[in-house]
Amino acid sequence: MKCKLFLTLLSFSVFGSVSHAQQICRNDTAFHFRYNPAKEITGRTIYTYDLNGNLIEKKTQSGNITTPLFHNNYRYLYTYNSNNYLIKKEYQRHNSNNWISDELIHYSYDSNFNEIEVEMIKWNNSLKIWQSISRNFFEYDVNKKVIKEINQKWSSKTNSLQNEKLTTYTFDSSDRLLVKSVQYWNTQLNDWNVGYREVNSFDARNNIYQQLHIGWNSNTNSWKTSSRIDFIYDDNNNKIEQTRQYLDFSNSWVNSDKYKFGYDHNNNMVDSIYQSWPPSLNSWRNSVRFTYLYDANKNVLEELYQTWSIYSNSWDNYKRTTSVFDADNFKLSIDYSSDWSTNSSAFTSVRRTEFMCNASHLSNTESFADKNLLIYPNPLTLGNDIQVNSPMNTNFVIYNAVGETMLKGFLDIGENILPLNNFNNGIYFLKTEIQTFKIIVH
Repeated sequence: MKCKLFLTLLSFSVFGSVSHAQQICRNDTAFHFRYNPAKEITGRTIYTYDLNGNLIEKKTQSGNITTPLFHNNYRYLYTYNSNNYLIKKEYQRHNSNNWISDELIHYSYDSNFNEIEVEMIKWNNSLKIWQSISRNFFEYDVNKKVIKEINQKWSSKTNSLQNEKLTTYTFDSSDRLLVKSVQYWNTQLNDWNVGYREVNSFDARNNIYQQLHIGWNSNTNSWKTSSRIDFIYDDNNNKIEQTRQYLDFSNSWVNSDKYKFGYDHNNNMVDSIYQSWPPSLNSWRNSVRFTYLYDANKNVLEELYQTWSIYSNSWDNYKRTTSVFDADNFKLSIDYSSDWSTNSSAFTSVRRTEFMCNASHLSNTESFADKNLLIYPNPLTLGNDIQVNSPMNTNFVIYNAVGETMLKGFLDIGENILPLNNFNNGIYFLKTEIQTFKIIVH
């Protein structure tokens, strides 16, 4: 069976052949520095893997230039089942030469390797017991798409987990997300309240061109549209504009905010501008801008975050991230710059992380990197499917920017249709047994 996901994706590495295909690098140690003004070490992060290449420990230590020793701060421990699926993630802090567990996350799967339950447990130091904090349940259709999600939170009143939110997803015969429905738990009625719906409309190219936000009017016991988002795309199906409007008291559409996106000839997103509509101005006003620079392999070399000054009517630098990659697309370093000085026209605060890698040799079978893994169309917008043409059978996992596993599955040789319906905007990573790809959801 073809594994399914629903996501918007931008490649993290080359989708064609790689010159050094017989080995790949993985992070073993990351050293952290600051400039004050000279380069000073502040700590390191150590990554440990099992024989299957699964990350089993991520340990962060502090250190400085005056002491040759590193001191433990905290760590994450990861446990996997026999199918290499993550079943437990444990957070521990270091205190008085001992590791103290503070938080546990348990993951459960069905026979099709769909993640069906995630439970977070925290240590209650007052009661000296482990206490469940939240729990999420997931249901899937035959195409491995999430069609139902229940979120529960711990209630101090009842000392138990209580329902909080119910989300259901409705797809058409083409696996397009038509409706997302959200309900909230009413503790007095002990039942789900009617909440809101997000209803998508698609154009002939299967792009979402409009999304309606429809809320329940308890006075009239009927659904009422409250806002809408309109989308515009270029000829390559890249989203170039996203405008939100709401209905005012006179039942007229009023502008709220807008995103504008620009792309280069390789369909890489090169800028993203957020604008607001102040009623006093009755016109669009710039607010935030992100600009991106890429290398020939679609790696993001620079991300610049700017804010709009209403006093100078110009963009002010706020933060910048710059990265360096080697010939095999392994990230060697990343610089985080902040605190822009207009006097010196430079960022005055810079932190740096340098990554060390250990070559992991592939098996004697033909290298996955020697073949073409094709992902298209690329990039995508939320609500569309991606097609992944894989040259081999391989497990995959998607995790977010902080390392939390979001979804796992299996890619068959040939074409795989992957839908994703419950990811928030942000950056994710799709990891196969050999390669890692960057995912952008927007």
